Amino acid sequence: MPSTSAPAWSPSWTDPPVRTLPTSPRSIVKKRIIGGLIAVLLAVVGTVLILQYVSAAESRAMGDAKATSVYVVTTAVPAGTTAQQLPEYVEATEYPAKAVPSDAVRSLTELEGRVSTVELQPGEQVLASRFATPEELEEKRKVPVPKGLQEISVALAPQRVVGGQLEAGDLVGVFVSLEGAKKSKDIPFSQLALHQVLVTQVQGLPAVEAETGAKADGQEPSANGSTDPDAPAVPEDAVIVTLALDTPDAERLVYAQEFGLTWLSHQTKDTTDDGSRPVTKEEVHE
Repeated sequence: MPSTSAPAWSPSWTDPPVRTLPTSPRSIVKKRIIGGLIAVLLAVVGTVLILQYVSAAESRAMGDAKATSVYVVTTAVPAGTTAQQLPEYVEATEYPAKAVPSDAVRSLTELEGRVSTVELQPGEQVLASRFATPEELEEKRKVPVPKGLQEISVALAPQRVVGGQLEAGDLVGVFVSLEGAKKSKDIPFSQLALHQVLVTQVQGLPAVEAETGAKADGQEPSANGSTDPDAPAVPEDAVIVTLALDTPDAERLVYAQEFGLTWLSHQTKDTTDDGSRPVTKEEVHE
């Protein structure tokens, strides 16, 4: 017998259609206004954040560039200028902190009692390391005596000490002239007696303007009688030169000073005494 099945049940209705409410013109305008306000707010916030970032970056970049006041040379400062004379040669100027050395002078009172040790050129910052007290300068004019040697001083006219331009630490040759000796048959002679002698100190009177010396192009003669402003100054009186010598050489120098004449030459470490010999008038006229 054939089986029969009941037909599948299905609803007799369908879902009702979705109804959309009509949008009023006022609602549309309101949404646009709100959207515009949000966009403006976001733009303002973004601008503020960007400005803050840029400001922070500039602060980091300029952290070392904060301006600080230091003194700068406006007119060449001669060596030996005192702190009291300095205001006419310098002026206070703002410089980035990063470009200012640690010993730059920020107040001239820092240099009280000091003098410039070198000539300062226009445009350079005034540095405390370029100044020293008279006592410090005196120490710099003297070098230690090598072990085993002794100091002995001679007072000579400027022309006998290379125009007075020797400094502590220089090497000199000592030439002596005597009335006579066995080697020269009692004929006056001159000879290099000491070689490569260390100068430990030089003392001399302050340089003064020479009494003679013609003016050129309206220039005043310098202390050496020359119109060249860069020419070294020549002391007016004797220059005292202190030398480091062993005992035999010190004895020879004392004898030369007591009974003859002495000249000093400026030597270098490469200067030799090759060819040295007693020179008499015969050798001079050869």
